[in-house]
Amino acid sequence: LTLHYPDPSTEYSSFVGTYYYFDGNSELQLDAYFTSKDPQGELIRVAKLSTFNVNGQLVIPEEIVSGQVDIEWAQGSRADKCKVLSYGIRDEPITGNPYQSCLYWFGMDGFRYKLYTIWPESETTRFANSLIEIKR
Repeated sequence: LTLHYPDPSTEYSSFVGTYYYFDGNSELQLDAYFTSKDPQGELIRVAKLSTFNVNGQLVIPEEIVSGQVDIEWAQGSRADKCKVLSYGIRDEPITGNPYQSCLYWFGMDGFRYKLYTIWPESETTRFANSLIEIKR
């Protein structure tokens, strides 16, 4: 799986990525949690990017929303919008605001991606486009 992190030349350069790799029977999953510090110095979660192999679970039907946005490194340059339905996902254990937006896409590298952020969709798209590859 490919690791991604925010481009150091962007406004997201101070975000720290923490990566969790899962290797199941026929599924691979990499969760990247992007965190920052709030004004009080507390660590807060701002985004979560999940990467799945082709067998991985991407979205549940209830999450699908019509509409697409441009993701520069997505296959076909498109990502679909989705809802953040699950309270387990929305309020994950790292402190900070609940996730507001969700995007999912099929990458040119053959993996599926799902991104949750605490921002509206336009900011989520900017953040997704700030991600660069660091390792294969």
